[in-house]
Amino acid sequence: IKVDNWAKTYIEYLYDIKCISGYDDGTFRPDQSVSREEFLKMLLNAASVDTTDAETTFGDITADDWCYSVVAAAERDGIINGDNGNFGKGRSITREDMCTMVARAAEKYNIKLNVQYSADLFDDYNNISDYAQDSVTKLQTAGIINGMGDGTFAPKGEVTRAMAAKVIYGIFITILIFIPLDKKNVQDQLRTIGFVNHADMVPELKRKYKDKQNPRISIWEFTARGIPLKEWKDKQAAIQQYRH
Repeated sequence: IKVDNWAKTYIEYLYDIKCISGYDDGTFRPDQSVSREEFLKMLLNAASVDTTDAETTFGDITADDWCYSVVAAAERDGIINGDNGNFGKGRSITREDMCTMVARAAEKYNIKLNVQYSADLFDDYNNISDYAQDSVTKLQTAGIINGMGDGTFAPKGEVTRAMAAKVIYGIFITILIFIPLDKKNVQDQLRTIGFVNHADMVPELKRKYKDKQNPRISIWEFTARGIPLKEWKDKQAAIQQYRH
């Protein structure tokens, strides 16, 4: 995968564990929009969902579609509801629908979305569809998503492949990297991967272990208490990236 993008770390890691794939020409195309079925495939791959024997009732999904089993499993598990009997195959997924699918998947597959930040209503919050508002808030307070940089969320905006990779990586995969903690840019690197908030507070690590049902995932449990970055550095000799 050839990629020179802010999401390079997320993309390469998910590619390595076969959660996502690139194109035949060796590119990933991070700025290309993601269809609803493509995002579902990424999401269910990351959650290691068994899609065999699932059946769908959506009128626009046929048995010959490559995404049949993925859509069927998502319908079975309550991740998607569709619209007027159709799934919306081929349509680019919107930011609000991405949040809705992710929040439902987290609930269904017992993935805890720990509150790290206080709820901060986006300037265009009223433009978020009613069915998606709660999901957007859950992912925002968990630090999984953020706005557009101008105080808005752009709920109807399209999700790029890079955005999708970042969100899935943030939920399912440990996002800590190895850094020599005496370097001056530690704070910037931790902030880049979403582990330092605006007040330079880092969630305190409680324990870490591998998930018994999904050994691909390393679970890092944190306390609700945030600790200053300096205290984190004093306690930790290094921050190690989880490797398979």
